[in-house]
Amino acid sequence: MRRVRVLDPARVWHHRAMRIRPSVRAVGVTFAVLALLTSSPVGAQNGATMSKPERIFEELWGTFDCTYGLFPVKEAHWDDLYRVYRPRVAADTTDEELFEVLAAMLGHLDDNHALLETPKGHPDTYLSTGDLSTTADGTLRNRENDGFSPELIDRTYVQGPLETRLGGTFAFGRLGEAIGYLRLSAFEFVGPTAAAMDEFLEACDGVQGIVIDVRGNGGGSTHSALEIAGRFADRERLVGWRRLRRGTAHDDFTDPIPLRVEPTGGERHFDGPVLVLTDPFSQSAADVFALAMRVLPSATLIGEPTSGSFSTILGLRLENGWLYSVSYELVTDYAGRAWDGIGVPPDLRVASTAFDVAAGRDRVIEFACTLLESDALQRYDDPATYAVDALPSSLAHAFGAWLDEGDASAAVAKLRATRERGGHYLAAEELWKLACDRLAAGRGDDVDAVLDVLFEDLAGEWMFAEPGANWDVLLAAEDPERTRRILEHALELDPRTVLGAGLRARAVDALAGR
Repeated sequence: MRRVRVLDPARVWHHRAMRIRPSVRAVGVTFAVLALLTSSPVGAQNGATMSKPERIFEELWGTFDCTYGLFPVKEAHWDDLYRVYRPRVAADTTDEELFEVLAAMLGHLDDNHALLETPKGHPDTYLSTGDLSTTADGTLRNRENDGFSPELIDRTYVQGPLETRLGGTFAFGRLGEAIGYLRLSAFEFVGPTAAAMDEFLEACDGVQGIVIDVRGNGGGSTHSALEIAGRFADRERLVGWRRLRRGTAHDDFTDPIPLRVEPTGGERHFDGPVLVLTDPFSQSAADVFALAMRVLPSATLIGEPTSGSFSTILGLRLENGWLYSVSYELVTDYAGRAWDGIGVPPDLRVASTAFDVAAGRDRVIEFACTLLESDALQRYDDPATYAVDALPSSLAHAFGAWLDEGDASAAVAKLRATRERGGHYLAAEELWKLACDRLAAGRGDDVDAVLDVLFEDLAGEWMFAEPGANWDVLLAAEDPERTRRILEHALELDPRTVLGAGLRARAVDALAGR
């Protein structure tokens, strides 16, 4: 039976002893490639004498060693796994054999965000290692979600029209006169999602309760997940904590960043009972959505535990063109419990199987409707989830206010002094957004100040700030000097990370003046 890990705050929440010097670009693959020869537990070997399969193995193993954020909860003995799998790779190892070795090694992490994919796009060359099963011939494959059928639900249980938005990922209707139904197969961008939620809640006027189905939801935008959860929130509540891996030690992390849910949508808000349907294929942003809904008194989770893959991922490319991803974040619930590899547990467990689907039944939907119609739901409120006044506050938000006072140098000094005293957190993604906002507003001195903090104080963290989220703003800004500074630093970190191939091409074109 899997154990729930409750993390010791003294071990994980406040690892400040190791600070990465600004001059040391000890991040991502760039760092892993430089460090793996000395960090590999089985002696050092000259990289120039390694064969291509050996270099690929070393790069992937080293990147996880230096970047993976879930070692404290997975309790995977990464050095031991190196000793097991490294001898299986040699100069004559074929691509098929190498893929199986890497997939088997990553499989020990039981992490649906540990992805390995060849560029061929063939199903046999894609693995989500937290979801592995072994076929009769001993080959590793991904399990199928055969107990959930949207077509069956639409045909048998939805009454009246089923509306779809956001390319079909947002579908809504009714499961009877008094029950609203929303099926989310992915979490899209926040703006369109908020507009779709307005439509859905307007269509739910007069319903007794709402069923939100995130079974089979592969994730997407965490911001959208929290926007939707906020439509059912009665007050601001603490969902959990996020920490980013920030050094060579497996237990070295950034300061904790609180994860909150708060009321959203204004009048487009629902205060009645909400049932959230989950299964092991509800993952990533869907995991976070379940975690957020779990703290709301009006919500009840029904079904099976979620996937248990909460971290944002860093997408990388190996020397041979294979793609893989690394979970660089550790997420816990408000009480410090880590559910990675376990999943958010339902309040009421109900499972639907392939046999049920074949018989034309969805037991989870049926149970949810029965529960709402019985009017038997009880509200449970944990005061620990709304003790938000004691949470650390964002220094990025305060930094923006200090910059508004007109003295950028004084604002930087105030930020650093405040951070030294503690009681706050400084998130690279929030600083990145602040830099792009000020760039778009033409406030160049503010941009320089924010970039100084990003590149000097958060040298090992800012690569995880997802610059692509504000890339259009950046490239549209009429400030070529500062735009160039950001582009050069983004590309310097690693040309295969951070941006992705499309954004990297745009960045290179921008630097070349094209």
